[in-house]
Amino acid sequence: MLMVYLPFPSNMKRMHFLVHRYLNNAVCLSIFQQFEEDALSWEDKLNRINALFDVWIDVQRRWVYLEGIFTGSADIQHLLPVETQRFQG
Repeated sequence: MLMVYLPFPSNMKRMHFLVHRYLNNAVCLSIFQQFEEDALSWEDKLNRINALFDVWIDVQRRWVYLEGIFTGSADIQHLLPVETQRFQG
């Protein structure tokens, strides 16, 4: 199975924080009411993307951990041949 490792920009969470803070501050402005639906939609999309990246990073971390177990140890490969084959699969 081929895993594609995407670098997670360290500033992505910072950008999300700034957008979220801006949207919270914009609530105070009367002009915000005109764009409230769009702004809330974008906030929801950013929150979903942020959650997706969190899960993706966790999956990659676990993959790297398991990769070391199944490819680095002949004992494990011998004791768990089916699982090793599935992992390399």
